[in-house]
Amino acid sequence: MKFDLTVIIPTFQMPEHTVAALESVIAQAGAGLAITVIVVDDASSEPFVSTVAPTTHCEVRVIRHKRNRGAAAARVTGIKASTTQWIAFLDADDTFLPHTLLPRLEFAVAEQRKRPDTPLFVCGGWVEREEDSLRVRIPNPAQSLAALCSGCWYCPGSTLIVQRRWLTGQPGYPDAGLRRLEDFDWGIRLGRAGGEVAVWDGAAARIQ
Repeated sequence: MKFDLTVIIPTFQMPEHTVAALESVIAQAGAGLAITVIVVDDASSEPFVSTVAPTTHCEVRVIRHKRNRGAAAARVTGIKASTTQWIAFLDADDTFLPHTLLPRLEFAVAEQRKRPDTPLFVCGGWVEREEDSLRVRIPNPAQSLAALCSGCWYCPGSTLIVQRRWLTGQPGYPDAGLRRLEDFDWGIRLGRAGGEVAVWDGAAARIQ
């Protein structure tokens, strides 16, 4: 089975990190996974220009904001420009771990099929540096508004995969007017829409 996926990368003033993020996505495209990467340059002082060569199974698009609007607004721009059924997110200073994108998408498809009428955010774990060592964090799933109101512990900026219909319907887009706590707000709206967070039990990204 072939899957199509859009990966949205918001960026601001970090071209080298963004190239690394792009490379981590493009390396995972193949016969079973066609990827469109949408980089949204949030009005960097020097416009971001991709130096990464696209492949047969991966297209790279760059959209530039005329003024800086924040990460949430950049993600909304990317969502509106996307055309695939499934969307993933990656912050520009993070990278996807190798060979993780397709199995995460397969997991997301399977979980959504189990509950087709439930808004579902599918997240994974991540690797982060803690003092002089690396630590893997795997978030807990959530099935209630109370759980989703308790904090934003599931790192949606770099591990979230979601069907586009939940972003154009309920819970809707991230709030483009927020510059802080937009993920927390988004999770609360997911809970109010009767949604859930499902967790792929593995590390999906390295968080810088």
